[in-house]
Amino acid sequence: MVGTFNYIHVPSRYYNIGVTMKESAGATFMIATPEKALVDFMVFTPNLNLRFQTAMREYLEDDIRFDMDALLNFDLGIIKECAKVSRKKTMLNQLIKFIENERNI
Repeated sequence: MVGTFNYIHVPSRYYNIGVTMKESAGATFMIATPEKALVDFMVFTPNLNLRFQTAMREYLEDDIRFDMDALLNFDLGIIKECAKVSRKKTMLNQLIKFIENERNI
C-alpha cells in the first residue's frame, strides 16, 4: 500500500486551478502544484480557519512543519485564483498576505 487517499468532490472551476500534467515512465498524469497542494490541505481541513498572521505562522511552522523557504518561490497567482472560488476566501487571502510579508523581510 502506498498511502491513504481521500477523494473530495469540488467544483471544476476550483479543481482545474494549479493542476499540471506530468509524464514519468511513459505514463501521463495530473498533479497539483505545491501551491495548490497547500491550499487544498488548508481548505479541506475541517474547522481550520486562520484569520490572523500569527495563527498562519504557527500553523505553517509548528502544526504542519512547512518548509518556510519554499513559500518564497510560490506562485501567488495560483493561490489568488483559488481564493476567488474557494469557500475559505478569508483564510487564503491571509495566506497570500503572509507570503507577501515573508518576501519583504
